[in-house]
Amino acid sequence: MLRKAIVVATLMTLVSLFVAGCATPTPEVIEKVVTKEVEKVVTEVVEVEKEVTKIVAGTPIVEKVVETKVVEKEVTRIVEAEPSKHGGTLTVGLGAQPSTLNPYGGISGMSGQVLKQSVETLVQLDKETLKPKPLLATGWEIPDEQTYVFTLREGVKFHDGTDFNADAVKFVFDYILNPDNASPAASYFDRVESVEIVDDYKVIFHLTEPFAVLLANLDNRGYIMSPTYLQKAAPEELDAAPVGTGPFKVVEWVRDDKVVLERFADYWDDNLPYLDQLVYKITPDDTVKMIALRTGELDIIDTVPATEIEAIKEDEELVFVGFESTGYRSIYLNCAAPPFDDVRLRQALAWAVDRGELIRLGTLGIGKPAYGPLAPPQWAFDPNFRPYMRDLEKVKEILTEAGAPDGFSFTIKVANNPEEIRMVEVLQQQFAKAGIELEMITGEYTALRSTVIAGDYDAFYVGWLGGADPDSNTWNSFHSEGWFNWVKYSNPEVDRLLDEARATSDIERRTELYREAQTIISDEAPMTFLKYPYYAADGQARRLHVMDFVPGPGQTMEFKKVWLAPQ
Repeated sequence: MLRKAIVVATLMTLVSLFVAGCATPTPEVIEKVVTKEVEKVVTEVVEVEKEVTKIVAGTPIVEKVVETKVVEKEVTRIVEAEPSKHGGTLTVGLGAQPSTLNPYGGISGMSGQVLKQSVETLVQLDKETLKPKPLLATGWEIPDEQTYVFTLREGVKFHDGTDFNADAVKFVFDYILNPDNASPAASYFDRVESVEIVDDYKVIFHLTEPFAVLLANLDNRGYIMSPTYLQKAAPEELDAAPVGTGPFKVVEWVRDDKVVLERFADYWDDNLPYLDQLVYKITPDDTVKMIALRTGELDIIDTVPATEIEAIKEDEELVFVGFESTGYRSIYLNCAAPPFDDVRLRQALAWAVDRGELIRLGTLGIGKPAYGPLAPPQWAFDPNFRPYMRDLEKVKEILTEAGAPDGFSFTIKVANNPEEIRMVEVLQQQFAKAGIELEMITGEYTALRSTVIAGDYDAFYVGWLGGADPDSNTWNSFHSEGWFNWVKYSNPEVDRLLDEARATSDIERRTELYREAQTIISDEAPMTFLKYPYYAADGQARRLHVMDFVPGPGQTMEFKKVWLAPQ
């Protein structure tokens, strides 16, 4: 039989924070639970000596005898309980402000970081296998290549308290596909003809033709928001506060400062999430971001400067989480306006870049040269594809043919980030040797991005985060109907190849089609492909107490199962 007394010892741990211009932070309180167990232990043999008087032949005789009896003793032992996984605030360093938090708008990579916590999709890609697995759909059947039948998860609530069901799924995809809404997400589902409701928790996606990337695109852009909210919210509300079914709900967005999310108490997985709150701190300066990580103001950061990787690995308080991502870094070129409406000037840039030197000087040797949009983790990637290299004589020949034997000049927009600026400075030096003058224009990423989408630019130093399927690195960026085709590139043969690749499920045939499209794209150079990955390095960094963090495709961070150990 056990009797337990619970003693709670509260340890006050002052966490040193780096906060510029802010009040002294409130000390973090960590509770450590200690259990005192008092156990009754039965001991069967205890010897007790007694004097016993006996009468023998009328004479009293005193004898000593030994008896045994049962006794109980109390044994006390101290057992330290395992720390609870629930509770706490995780502060995340984000390198730029989200462009929008409306999942049906023109979202950026930073938008996706927040949306993945708050708005869920029917399926999600497994982080290790990159194969689709259930999320809001518990399963699916494919009776033929143009029909997908999804069984939906029951008992799911949106953040506004309304029910997730088949009506919600149909409403959302009707909204995405309605031309009046001009949703960029529509280009991810252009082969979806209609969504049919079978019952409250079953829907059928009817396709106009086979669509090999439907499941991957559902993970990427198939966000399900509350139809009730979607119908009544003003545009500015949709931009700032999505209402989904995710483990966290957005409660505040202070522009250029932070995005705050809180635990959704009615989340369909009763045990998740562990964290009470997520705070994304907008921190575009890598130096400031690293200081904040080291001092504990930030718990985890979205990207790691190349100059800091080795130091992070040697720091006992930090962990570098490395992986291979699907993105690439490139220079976007405006093909619809001078000077880059001339394909020859675009080709001149491709031949003028020394990618090995760029990686060596710009990212300290971290990364691989890129010559096209297909990335190493993707099954269509060709490691032998290398259509050009640094050749100044070739550049001179091309420029002469284009009527610019003395070279030309252009402007390039660059996010105000030291590492990105350093990369462009290396490119400036390389282009200068070829007679090409590059003028740098720096600014806040989201603001620059808006001008690029509007077509107001010569060149933009950016790239693409990518996804598991090669379609994610090609169709939307290079198809003439792709929403993310900011380079204004159009080639009917590339359109045909990418359309056919979407329509067949044969991996070998799709590989051939993507590689053929890549050859044309690289030759016509609507982008100057520079390096893999998109960021300086593949990986993120966290403090030691951030537990069970696993990075996702495209460097997406998911925090549903993350918890904080006592410090």
